[in-house]
Amino acid sequence: RAEAASAAPAEINEAATPGWHVHERVHAAIRALPGDEQEPVRLAWFAGLSHSEIATALALPLGTVKSRLRRAHQQLRSTLHDLRDWL
Repeated sequence: RAEAASAAPAEINEAATPGWHVHERVHAAIRALPGDEQEPVRLAWFAGLSHSEIATALALPLGTVKSRLRRAHQQLRSTLHDLRDWL
């Protein structure tokens, strides 16, 4: 029916999706990083960019990108340490 085709899709209960708590924790941990460390992490983890590509994309020296990622990864490792067994 035409009415069924125009009906709004059912809302997805993302919290019921397996792994959703990991997704939420990881994104919350990234948001808790200092602002200058968040975007390099997003570009590395979610866009798959190399350190050199991140440096180009953010117009930063390569060493700055590496330092920010190192600090961010240390913080994330500490914050998310309890997820290691889950994964």
